[in-house]
Amino acid sequence: MKWIDMISKTAIPIIMLALGMQLANVVASKIDWASVGFASFVKLIVAPLLAYLICLAFPINPLLRNIIVIMTAMPSAANTTIYAIQYNAEPDYVSACTFVSTILSFISLTFLLNLVV
Repeated sequence: MKWIDMISKTAIPIIMLALGMQLANVVASKIDWASVGFASFVKLIVAPLLAYLICLAFPINPLLRNIIVIMTAMPSAANTTIYAIQYNAEPDYVSACTFVSTILSFISLTFLLNLVV
């Protein structure tokens, strides 16, 4: 189990390395920035609002509701880039979405955390 534990600890750094390598190959002029912006808007603004509205429909503890809303407001995971590379499903676009949503999440999460605290 010690070896499996050691290997599992390398997963996130390897994913970040793959994301960085993919971003280095992205040609900015070939990316549809309007759709990247829309995807980031949906991920960072619409999804938390939708999660909040769904949570209101159920008798959920307010702390749990806040956790659910904040979790849905997190930026896109780097794992999606790995899947996009593996299955050749527009990895440049997915990498750009991950990058933009991560940068914009500094603003959206700050605002959201100030609302729920």
